Amino acid sequence: MRRQAPDLHPISYQYLEESLQAFNAGCHLASSVMLGVAAEQVFLVVAEAMVAALDTPAEKLRKELDNPKSSQNARFQAPRARLEPLRPHCPTTWATS
Repeated sequence: MRRQAPDLHPISYQYLEESLQAFNAGCHLASSVMLGVAAEQVFLVVAEAMVAALDTPAEKLRKELDNPKSSQNARFQAPRARLEPLRPHCPTTWATS
């Protein structure tokens, strides 16, 4: 895994390791939960990078990320709203949803 994604956040890597251990132990539900947690962690790292790159225009995203009461869905929708206007400028080979 480290060769494939050497810059993966250490917490994400830890969650992935635990997911694999759970899977190998036959704990498939626990494995899928840990895989979901790892994906959320990767998303948060990407969202933090967006905030750092966008400065002031990313105020709403910053508030969602900093608010402990924000749902993961709200944290996902905030960067999506920032990216949606850029969709027409993206390569057509990128996913549409």
